[in-house]
Amino acid sequence: MINTYKIGNKKFNIPENRYKYNEIRRLYEDYSNYLMEEFEEVYKLENRSFKDVYNNISKQGEDRIIQIAKITSDYLREDKIINIDGEELFRNYKKTDRYNPWRDQVKEIKIKYLELEYGREYVDKLYGEVKVDLSSQKVLKEVADKVENILDKSISYFEKHSLHKDERILKKLKNSLYETCFAMHYDYINIVEKNKGKKLYSYVSKEDEKEAEELFEEILKTSIDRDARLEFFLKILNKNPYKEKYYKYIFMEYGDKNGELERLAMDFGLDINSYKIQSVLEHYNRYEIKTKSLITLRQELINLIRLYLIKINLMNHSNSIKLKTNNLIIEDIDKKILKARNRFNKIDGIEYENFGTVVSIKIERELIEKKLKEIDFNSIMELKKLVLFLKREIESNVKYDYLEGINKRIEELRDKEIESLIEHHKKDTIEDIDKLIQYITERYREEESEKYIRRLNNKISYIKTKEKISDTYEEVKDKSKELFKRFFD
Repeated sequence: MINTYKIGNKKFNIPENRYKYNEIRRLYEDYSNYLMEEFEEVYKLENRSFKDVYNNISKQGEDRIIQIAKITSDYLREDKIINIDGEELFRNYKKTDRYNPWRDQVKEIKIKYLELEYGREYVDKLYGEVKVDLSSQKVLKEVADKVENILDKSISYFEKHSLHKDERILKKLKNSLYETCFAMHYDYINIVEKNKGKKLYSYVSKEDEKEAEELFEEILKTSIDRDARLEFFLKILNKNPYKEKYYKYIFMEYGDKNGELERLAMDFGLDINSYKIQSVLEHYNRYEIKTKSLITLRQELINLIRLYLIKINLMNHSNSIKLKTNNLIIEDIDKKILKARNRFNKIDGIEYENFGTVVSIKIERELIEKKLKEIDFNSIMELKKLVLFLKREIESNVKYDYLEGINKRIEELRDKEIESLIEHHKKDTIEDIDKLIQYITERYREEESEKYIRRLNNKISYIKTKEKISDTYEEVKDKSKELFKRFFD
């Protein structure tokens, strides 16, 4: 059985024997990941200082590697290929180069411990003694005693610096442990093929990985046309289809319109969905969506419309690369849209169902606020122009929230103006007051000047009454004089 995939405009075939290798490879990948996580838990639980790391690290790792050896042993016995104990398989495995990643990392950690306390020169000398004669048990014992003394003297230093909590050290240990555990699947395959007498698995060897990587680096530097480049990348996948960066490059260069590349990657236990998400994110970031304070409502509205347009664009892009449109990037922009829309939902605590109405009202209110900032509040003329603008241009009832206050301000200014006019105008005679009344009547409407005209008319009445009283008094005075004269004459 051969499965065929269409990558770009090229066909890619996976033979059945590659699928057989896939099965065993995935088993070892899953076990190795599990053991790596188990190791991390044990490491953090048991190591309280860097001395603990030095003393415990070998066993903590070996216990995990022994587990993968026992699993391998179980497989071999179940398939009746070879009856070998897990412990024995582990001892044999320690002698191979496949064990080196873990062995080398443990050694590096121990050297680091000593080097930080005593310097590189002392460590070189110490390990140099070991290299003099590895067969000499006496030398080994002396070195071991020296190391133990060093540890005892320097423990407080490393506890203080909490080097055992360094995440970089833990990461290196985990990676080397994973590589050592996973590499045992090569031993399993070799044993199977050796005892079966024929090649059963189309597995990827270290040589295949190296050749694929060299070809990958070469193609990146070579200038060839698009189709030829894709052909070379498919050759690389034939050599080693288990490297994520190869799929990532193909996706970034050629996309995945039919979803075949993602399906192919999944067949080899890889998930390029994250790269598709990254592609949408990069697409998203081109618009430079940033959380910032928007100055005007119009800017907020424009931003909301822009968010909708970006969402449509991202959905189209997601569809074009066969990525689900309910991905994290679109979920993020949905949150931004909801947040932006919520800014328009209420006005003065009142929630409106019609989004267009809310936006219209808020835009009108912003326009009014802008006008209020621009006018002179001590100018009746400018205030009256504003009132006229509100009545003509503002359609919603929001204008009435402003008209009352503006009209009140106009009334206050007009009152001050008329009062000042009356105060500084000559009002000695009825003729003077009549002229003032005529001036006020011509300049102001009746309802605006009514109370002042009434006051001035009262003034006229007062003057007339005063004059009448004065005339009567003089007349009575003259008559009194005449009577008085007659009486005494």
